[in-house]
Order: sequence, then structure tokens, then C-alpha cells
Amino acid sequence: MRYSAKLTHLTISAKVRLPDTEQDASTMLVHEHDTTDDQQVPSYSASEARNHWGKLQRDVRRVGRVDVTNHGTVDFVILDIAHYEDLARAAEAGNTKMQAHLENLHAAFDARIAQMQTAEARKAVDDAFAARGRLRTRPKAGTSF
Repeated sequence: MRYSAKLTHLTISAKVRLPDTEQDASTMLVHEHDTTDDQQVPSYSASEARNHWGKLQRDVRRVGRVDVTNHGTVDFVILDIAHYEDLARAAEAGNTKMQAHLENLHAAFDARIAQMQTAEARKAVDDAFAARGRLRTRPKAGTSF
């Protein structure tokens, strides 16, 4: 007898962590199978997952995900394809947003470097080194002194 998992219905994913974003990832995703408070996520040990694959598939289709544990710790999460595609889209959106932020930082850095290369900036640095500890005005202590 031959068994095969249909990737059109579910997929296996190892511990996935989305990049930190301003929004919680759960608010960005719309799932066909959202779990409610009444409906707990099924959990299988690795041995149970291997021995009860058919039941595990039914639980994935019913709930949308199943946790697979190893020595009591969640080691893998099996997701249906809709959840997986939502996560992939959210990760891509997060990467795009992060890339845009990095480009803005790069542009601001380049502008600051260009500002420091002007003749006025060069004169200000030369004046600071020429002062040799002399101040134009007497320093004033804060209001508490």
C-alpha cells in the first residue's frame, strides 16, 4: 500500500518566525481555518505523527495547523497550504517594508555625509581644532548651580 501527502492540501514547516513588524503578524493574516478559544490546536508527539498520519491530516484540515512535539516541546508545526501561503505573503511584505526602511536610512546617511563634505563643515572642524581649549564665551552652569 502506498501513501502520499498532497501538497495542495497541507505542508510541513519547521519553526517559522516572522520578522518583527509594527503590526502583530496575526492581525495581518486572514486564515480559512482560524482556531477559536474552544478549539485547541492538536498536538502530536513525533512518533504519534508518524503512526497516525491520516488522523493528523484530518486535524490539519479541520483546525488549520497541528503541533508536533519532541520531548514535550513543540518542534514542528504542520500547516495547511492556505496558512503557509498567508505566512509567506506576510513575510514577503515584511521584507519589502524592511528594505524600504533600509533604503531611507541609506539616503539619510548619504545626505549627512554630503553635508559634512561642504566647505562650511570643513571650516567648522578647522576652527574647532584651532581653538586649542580656548572658548569664545565663558561656560554657564545649569540652573541648579
